[in-house]
Amino acid sequence: HRQPSCHALSKLSLQNYVEMRSLTAKQWFVYKKKLEKMLNYYAPNVWRPIYSMVAFSRTPYNEALERAKKQDKYLTAALSSTAIISVTTLAMIANKYDLFGMLKAKYMESTSSKPQ
Repeated sequence: HRQPSCHALSKLSLQNYVEMRSLTAKQWFVYKKKLEKMLNYYAPNVWRPIYSMVAFSRTPYNEALERAKKQDKYLTAALSSTAIISVTTLAMIANKYDLFGMLKAKYMESTSSKPQ
């Protein structure tokens, strides 16, 4: 019972160090943490950030780590799907209104009117 928790605590410590060292300055990471906080606010029985599980509950470290991995996988998949849908929608709108053609024409116009 103690050994899995000790290994998990070691992984959690390293993970926290990496986050603090290099991820907290990245905008996507801050956005993801805010989204996790919002999910926890609206669905506290379903979604719990790793910090809350470790600091404010009696959840064993190894169970908290496993739950956090699953939650991160779900959140990453959801964010990836959202990004793909957004890019696809923008491309469809650009194609419908021939925005790429208009941009190309503007570019050609600006380059051809410059004196040599």
